[in-house]
Amino acid sequence: MTLRNTAVCQVMLSVVGAVFGFGDDLVTIATGAVGYFARHRQPQPDVVEGLLGESKITVLGGDYGVGKSPLIADLVLHIVNGLDWCGRKVEMRPIIHFDFETPAQKYKTDLENGAKRLGLSVPDVPQMLQPFFQHDNSDEPTTAELLEVLGSTEQSLALVEKSLEAKPNAVVIFDPIELFIQIDKLKGKEIVAFYGRLRKLFAKYPHASILCTFNLRKPDQKSPQKVKLLNDPRGWLQEVSGVNEIMTRSDIRLGIDFFDDEQLIRVINGIRRGEAFSPLVIQPAGEPLAGFEQCPPDRFTLEDVFTRKQMGYWESLPELFTFKQASKLVPKSSLHRLMDRAKSVGLLRSEKEGWVKVVRPRGSPKKAELVN
Repeated sequence: MTLRNTAVCQVMLSVVGAVFGFGDDLVTIATGAVGYFARHRQPQPDVVEGLLGESKITVLGGDYGVGKSPLIADLVLHIVNGLDWCGRKVEMRPIIHFDFETPAQKYKTDLENGAKRLGLSVPDVPQMLQPFFQHDNSDEPTTAELLEVLGSTEQSLALVEKSLEAKPNAVVIFDPIELFIQIDKLKGKEIVAFYGRLRKLFAKYPHASILCTFNLRKPDQKSPQKVKLLNDPRGWLQEVSGVNEIMTRSDIRLGIDFFDDEQLIRVINGIRRGEAFSPLVIQPAGEPLAGFEQCPPDRFTLEDVFTRKQMGYWESLPELFTFKQASKLVPKSSLHRLMDRAKSVGLLRSEKEGWVKVVRPRGSPKKAELVN
């Protein structure tokens, strides 16, 4: 609406208000309503595409030893340098990292190995990385600060806020969340109250992001078959016992699990509030382990990542296509979901002519080979 049109509307509303005895109240009500619906309409950006976002709490759950901490170290390196991670766009941000399980010596080694693999320098401390590690020498200033506040909710959150004052757009990491604060993860009220405190931080620091990890319970030996995270993230997350409130109160709920029997390939999948989420299939990178990389698509089958209906759509598409061409073969809404999922696991490559399938069938429909 132009300024002239707005002014005309205000005059008309004033006249109507005068006739019916509302005075200028009608103008205030109407223009206030327009202002409300016009304000704060732009979505806040993602820090890591689909995984971390401004003013959002992301929770990543996984079994002991699945690789959550090496994954976090790899993400730290990519975030502080603004490097794309496993096919996902990344914005450069500082990191505030609270860790209660990883020895600081291992963390430093992981970051050094990862930086060497990527041809980078280790992060600048404390400019880009502020590490609060419980398992570090107490002579370290940040470790001393952390040990001093542990056990007090007020003091612990005050330390987070103090850190955000210096880095208002930082990604704050709690690894794992249940050791940062004294809450009973079986009691929803305690978790809701704690999350309420975290969300108050977003009101003051709207460009910050929070990433929490938690350790899953031991698998139920009586369960006949474990739900697969790649195919059924909702079912997999529902199996999480005793920590459901930590998951359900979050904006982005993720799990990490082994994909193969060799326990090398991992899958990350989950649910994002109000938006679709596409899974990631990743594998260790470097020797020794120095982070993760997107898993080549010939390491899994198409039936692992697509539903039966999506398989039919996928097979109907030529090896090279544009979205316009594909929309004649697949309904647009289904095509968007299909392409997002295919890109997320590395099955599609963008070229000038359009989109290229990275794999082609080989013998059985379940098998595939890479296209040069």
